[in-house]
Amino acid sequence: MAIEFKHVSYTYQAGTPFEQQALDDISVKIKDGSFTALVGHTGSGKSTFIQHLNGLLKPTAGEIQINDQLITPQTKNKELDDLRHQVGILFQFSENQLFEETVLKDIAFAPKNFGKSESEAEELARTKAKLVGIDDQLLERSPFELSGGQMRRVALAGILAMEPQILVLDEPLIGLDPVGKRETMRIFKQLHENEKMTILIVTHNMDDVADYADQVIALERGKLIAAQSKQEFFSDPQWLYQHHLGLPRAAEFAVQLMQKGTQWDGLPLNVDELARQLVTKLK
Repeated sequence: MAIEFKHVSYTYQAGTPFEQQALDDISVKIKDGSFTALVGHTGSGKSTFIQHLNGLLKPTAGEIQINDQLITPQTKNKELDDLRHQVGILFQFSENQLFEETVLKDIAFAPKNFGKSESEAEELARTKAKLVGIDDQLLERSPFELSGGQMRRVALAGILAMEPQILVLDEPLIGLDPVGKRETMRIFKQLHENEKMTILIVTHNMDDVADYADQVIALERGKLIAAQSKQEFFSDPQWLYQHHLGLPRAAEFAVQLMQKGTQWDGLPLNVDELARQLVTKLK
């Protein structure tokens, strides 16, 4: 399911003394089946952007095409039910959205709400729980008895139980320890590769961008400043520094070596690439 923003602008509290333009004439495509990173500083428009993907916000101007669904300023909420089934958004601290008595009931809530029978919803919930690494023995426990990382997996399983084609992740690693972060990113990678899901992740972590993303969208003060493959995005360190976006740690180290005379066959973006090029140079 491809996504296309066509000259999209969005203004909060339009027509009032408090109006604020959050998106300014954004035109960009997100490829079907891609793993896309959305980056930019606080206030750049990232959260506003992703809320347009399932109609939580509708553009003030322009239009958004998601498969056969067109979203315009005139689109009615009742026209978006199918889209909200196809696009799942996992918000920051998504564990705060849990509310049911048991893990199983929480995961099954969304499919039941979309018309599945109780037995169908529970079967789907068990499947999605297993997919994200939730043990069967946890399904009858209260989600509030779990660790933060486990609670976030429950929230993710609840999103996946809607069987979306697009998964949007809004800073999903905030508050997790290093082990939890690695395990969570591994799950997202598996969903992308094995389930063929289109994934859009909002992140400040350039290592995650380098390790997982195919393409990168960068926003600055509501404007689109880049929409490129990750190789193109990281190819100009000076431009990144000017926009305070930074580099992955391996690339930062490679730039330091470059300043001392080392030449690279393309800037290495992760430790494996860095090691491979260094070994080649030592042969």
